[in-house]
Amino acid sequence: MADLRHLGEPDIRIAGLSLWMQKRELPEARDRWDGNWLQTTAYCAYPGAKVTVEGPFLRSDEIQVFGAQCERLHSALVGEARLECMEPYLNVLLTGNSRGQISVEITLTPNHLTQSHQFHDQIDQSYLPAIVAGCIRVLERFPFVGGEGESGANSS
Repeated sequence: MADLRHLGEPDIRIAGLSLWMQKRELPEARDRWDGNWLQTTAYCAYPGAKVTVEGPFLRSDEIQVFGAQCERLHSALVGEARLECMEPYLNVLLTGNSRGQISVEITLTPNHLTQSHQFHDQIDQSYLPAIVAGCIRVLERFPFVGGEGESGANSS
């Protein structure tokens, strides 16, 4: 496995998943389609499994929507927050219950044609503000270009 220490602290941490966004895939692009792909490293570690995926598989608008959904989940304690990536390499589902427990489902695959890794965990609502703050920091560095986000920051 690659040594990830050179990346520093992750931009976003969700249970056993760490995400680092290094740069825009196409920094000169100003349109909403090409300009929002982020060169990302995802690393998920649980006992018995460590999976790393690198590449432009995550978009600014996906982070924007996920952050807004995490904010709503923190306020309501029930519902879902989804990091649904257009590319098949990463998906995260957070499902809250009224007692403040959050079920975490992470799907991560370095090669969607030959493998898929699913991780399940539990966190509580106290972790959500840090996830939201991480999303905000990423969007400050890599704001959505080409107009409003795909679904807007306040959509579900």
